[in-house]
Amino acid sequence: MAGWQGYIDNLIKTKAVAKAAIFGHDGSQWATSPGFTVSKAEHQPLFGALKGEGSATATLQAGGIKMNGQKFMFLKVDPVLDAVIGRKGDSGCIAAKTAQAVIYAIYENGVQPGDFNKEICRIQEYLKTSGY
Repeated sequence: MAGWQGYIDNLIKTKAVAKAAIFGHDGSQWATSPGFTVSKAEHQPLFGALKGEGSATATLQAGGIKMNGQKFMFLKVDPVLDAVIGRKGDSGCIAAKTAQAVIYAIYENGVQPGDFNKEICRIQEYLKTSGY
């Protein structure tokens, strides 16, 4: 799915997003920035929480969010954004669901969380309106 890489490249170019990936609901990787991935073990509780599974949300609340081997403090499942949000010091993460995909992303030092969320939600909304 080479066409998906353009979405990741555009997110990284904004400078609000340090690393990002798009995965299918089944946990298959569609596109990613270099050196970034989300394992099946990391994907499953995040996707479960996005689907509204209370046990998956409880797992994230107890053990935090893991992305690319990094651990983030679980902040919330946001039903308006259709996203799971986490934080670690001056960095943070998001898992944002669309009809067929999940956008995983991390921001790092110096980036405002609002700017980061805006860029992720922009791509998320575009994919949703495109049927993905």
